[in-house]
Amino acid sequence: MSTNNSKHGNEFELTLAKSWVASNLNMTRLKLTDTGEERPADEILNFENHRVLNEVKSTKKDFVHINLFKGHQLKSVFRFHNKFKDSVGIVTVEAHSKSEVYIMSIIKMMKMFSKTNKVDMKAFKENCDFIAYKKGDIYNLSAFNNNCLDSMKGEKLR
Repeated sequence: MSTNNSKHGNEFELTLAKSWVASNLNMTRLKLTDTGEERPADEILNFENHRVLNEVKSTKKDFVHINLFKGHQLKSVFRFHNKFKDSVGIVTVEAHSKSEVYIMSIIKMMKMFSKTNKVDMKAFKENCDFIAYKKGDIYNLSAFNNNCLDSMKGEKLR
C-alpha cells in the first residue's frame, strides 16, 4: 500500500472513531492495536445486545476487490461472527470519492465475493446493511442500532 493510501486509511479510521462517539449510541468502541501479531480486525464495538468485530477499509476506486482485505482479517471476522450468539462480524468500507460509508455483515460480503473477486461500488452499496453519509468531518451513524445488528446476525452462509 502506498504511503498516501495508508495515510488516508489512518485518517478514515480516526474519522470513523469520532463518528461512533458523536453518534450518541449506547455503545463502547475499542481500537485494536498492533501486538506484534496479525491484527484480526480494526475495532471492537460493544452494543447493549451485541459484540461487533469490525474491519475498516477505504478505497478511491469505483469497485471493491477482495484483495482490499487480508485473508486472516476475513477469517477472524467470520469466525467471530459465528462464535457467540451475540457476536456480529462486519466490514465498513468508505467510498471516499462519495463521502459515504457502507457497513455490511461479513456473511453477506462473503456471499458477494463467492461469485467474483471484484464488486462494483454501486452493487456493494445496494447490498450493504447500512449507509452513513458524511456531514462536516464525521459520518452520521446515529441510526445504526440493534435492529441493524439483529438483521446482520441472522445472515447465514449457504
